Amino acid sequence: MNDEFLRQLPPEDQSVSEILGSKAQSIQVNPQFQSNLEARLKQAHPANKQPEQGWQIKILPAIGWAILAIGAFLILNWAVRSLVPSRQPAAGETAIPTSTEQAFFSNPVSEATPLPLGEEYDWRGTTLYLGTQLPEIPTEASVYELQPEQPANIESARALAEQFGLDGQLYEAPGELPGTTNYLIVDGNQRLYVRSGRYFTYYPDYLKSNRLDMTLENPDSTALIDAFTQEHGFTFDYRITISELYGGYYALPLTPDGFSMGWAIYKNTPGYVTCELSNLGEPGNPDGVLYADMTWDLPCNNSSLTVKNSRLQRAWPVTWGYVHLKLSDSFLVDIRNYGGPATMEVYDSTIAIVAAYKGGVVYVENTPIREAVEVKDSYSVIYGYGVSGGFEVLETDGGRYVEMDEPGPPWN
Repeated sequence: MNDEFLRQLPPEDQSVSEILGSKAQSIQVNPQFQSNLEARLKQAHPANKQPEQGWQIKILPAIGWAILAIGAFLILNWAVRSLVPSRQPAAGETAIPTSTEQAFFSNPVSEATPLPLGEEYDWRGTTLYLGTQLPEIPTEASVYELQPEQPANIESARALAEQFGLDGQLYEAPGELPGTTNYLIVDGNQRLYVRSGRYFTYYPDYLKSNRLDMTLENPDSTALIDAFTQEHGFTFDYRITISELYGGYYALPLTPDGFSMGWAIYKNTPGYVTCELSNLGEPGNPDGVLYADMTWDLPCNNSSLTVKNSRLQRAWPVTWGYVHLKLSDSFLVDIRNYGGPATMEVYDSTIAIVAAYKGGVVYVENTPIREAVEVKDSYSVIYGYGVSGGFEVLETDGGRYVEMDEPGPPWN
């Protein structure tokens, strides 16, 4: 019996194991029984012997794998060749690339690209060709120096009154601009308000002219205006346009370097419309913007304005009636809400004077005001948020100017 196994047994079992071992060795097996048992065991469990394989049999799997690899290579080569387009023969001789070069083929060019025709110009290191003739342009241009507006005084106001044929009493009046004085000359029903030699208002019949609901249309307007300007010594060029706001006509002077624009936007019948205008000039830029081709559309009242190759310097939209007017990114000089009950909003612009009358309300945001805020009549209010500038506040007859702590029109 295995000695290692005996040592693992407990001491009391080891003695028993030794006794059993000695008895087993003393047993004598019958030789015939032993022989028969061996024969029966061999018959029941015959030995599985495999014949030895020769070297030919052993190399057959390797040969099979080699043939399979060669076949796969041939199939792959055929597939690649079928995808590559066949080469077309060239018209002439084709150069054969050397072994160290690769030839890349594209659509052949039958002939070289011709050089551009025209006069050559060197522009930033690049040659430009001008294929046409440029139009003739002037070799000189005029330069104009803008003269600042000179406030009126007694002498200049009296001289202008004589030019209009007025011989009445002259009065001093508070100026529209802070710290200035305007002048009023009254002669019967005629009145003349003078701010400067370039800013004045003449009423041939003040009582008739003060009616805002009156519209005058006259087929002879051009001839009458021409006769009036010549009679009173105004020789400048101008353009005539009708003014529905004032019930008459504008004679707008033509300037060499730019123009100013007024736009009356109103609706007298109930039912509000919203009108929006932007980019009327440039905020903070009194020189204006030169527009090559610019159109402002107002679908709210089916109107539009188009300028071409013109410089817009400033604008003064006005409104009244059932209109919500929104202005933005513009150079504005004298905007007014005449109420009844219109609203006006101004964003990110420049304003000289803003005014509200007869219950009109105005909201101004992030906009400097250079000269004045004028609020007149009960329920007329101008709201300001982020407004800057050393402007004067003129509140009369119950009108109010309110500075707001939060942005947004309070009526929304």
